[in-house]
Amino acid sequence: VIAFNNFMVDHPHFTHGFEQAMSAINSAGGSRVVIVTGPTGAGKTTLARKIYKTLRKQYSKLIASDPGCIPVVGLNAVSPNGIAFSWKDFFVRLLQQAGDVLMKRKLLLPRQYELFEGMSAPLPIEQSTADVLRRAVEKCLKNRKIRVLIIDEAHHILMVNDPKRLEFQFEALKSLSIESNVVIVLVGTYRLLAIRDQSG
Repeated sequence: VIAFNNFMVDHPHFTHGFEQAMSAINSAGGSRVVIVTGPTGAGKTTLARKIYKTLRKQYSKLIASDPGCIPVVGLNAVSPNGIAFSWKDFFVRLLQQAGDVLMKRKLLLPRQYELFEGMSAPLPIEQSTADVLRRAVEKCLKNRKIRVLIIDEAHHILMVNDPKRLEFQFEALKSLSIESNVVIVLVGTYRLLAIRDQSG
């Protein structure tokens, strides 16, 4: 029964989608954003896992030659607790997934903590700004030689309280791709297609 439950047969559409996604990821052009979208329950997460495993095999020689290198990283974009997606939470999860050993020390201390004795410094993670964490992510992506970042449930990134902010959400991802020279693969529902109207 267990063997039967774990047995999978690729559907022709699944295979076609996988081949298209891999072609887009491996095509020339440096940093870019690739969108993999479909209806709920269509097998997007399964597809994301297959892409991840295939890329790990593709970069196996690089991994063997440089143990500190993590060429492929995958994570979920978690649904926001409030009214808008939290970049801060996303960056923290990404740093943890990439094995950042100094995760708990990401902090931008105001100058008064250096000048006045007796003042207690804020907790690092809770008081760090999204900008500080973003710079840490960019540095981590470069140092770990991450080539592909796969974000499942990526439609959560578009959960914002103002539709006008959709452009900012996508531009933030595009900038992360450019600054880190990494291919970002967004996997999610058809809601992801909304960002096509926000940027060429």
